Amino acid sequence: MQDHEDSVLCVRIEGGRLVTCSKDRTIRTYAFPSFVPQFVFRGHRAAVNTVSVVGDIIVSGSGDRSVRVWDANKGTLVKTFGDHHARGIASIEFRPPFLLSGSSDSHLRMFDIATSKGWSTCPKFDDPAPSDPPEDEASQWPQILGGPSNAQNQHQPGQYSLTTPCEACGHVPSVSSAAPAPGNRNEPRGSHSNLVRSVALGDQFAVSGSYDSTVKVWDRKMGALVADLTGGHTGRIFSIGSDCTKIVSCGGDQRICIWDFSHGIDTSFIKL
Repeated sequence: MQDHEDSVLCVRIEGGRLVTCSKDRTIRTYAFPSFVPQFVFRGHRAAVNTVSVVGDIIVSGSGDRSVRVWDANKGTLVKTFGDHHARGIASIEFRPPFLLSGSSDSHLRMFDIATSKGWSTCPKFDDPAPSDPPEDEASQWPQILGGPSNAQNQHQPGQYSLTTPCEACGHVPSVSSAAPAPGNRNEPRGSHSNLVRSVALGDQFAVSGSYDSTVKVWDRKMGALVADLTGGHTGRIFSIGSDCTKIVSCGGDQRICIWDFSHGIDTSFIKL
């Protein structure tokens, strides 16, 4: 397939649908696995850098700083969030009704698309509201990260460190956390210092990977920085993935890093 007129920047498969987005400012959908063309979505004013697909909904993020929500069945625009970041949007993940985005302005933003309420590492967009995950999908990350089972308002100012040498090269990365004082919205969130290239949204935590060579873990509800993972990468981070016990990251330094928070812990009780 050579339907796009410029570089293809992101590809997603959801059910029987393949979704692509491009520097040519369009999004295209195809039936999968037949690859029969379905719709071409136009409207962005700059490159479409990233898409997230859930069911019949496509969410796109663009260099024009907007997030757009599309109906994949009808090929129509549902909603536009303009000036969503101060600079172009580089990464998004949609878990209805919550959207997490990362930008070349070095910040993250997480909000409810129905109410537009949420948190951001940029004070301009910080407007927190409750964002509770489904009660039947409780995450085990608070215990694994070294905190109590009830993570809300339990973090204490200060640092903790988990260091386990890589079995392949012997390198010891650093895992640290410093949460802001509860209720103090003026306290800095510890944002990235470069473009946020990849984001992942879990039940209790959000994870981000950046061109600043760090992976950061955030409290999903309030946006507090839970863990700052440094030393694993020496270059830009391009992609991250996570489950209940691990984060996997890869970057321009030709490394794939596995951050295992279950090291030495019995995780047989965790349902993956």
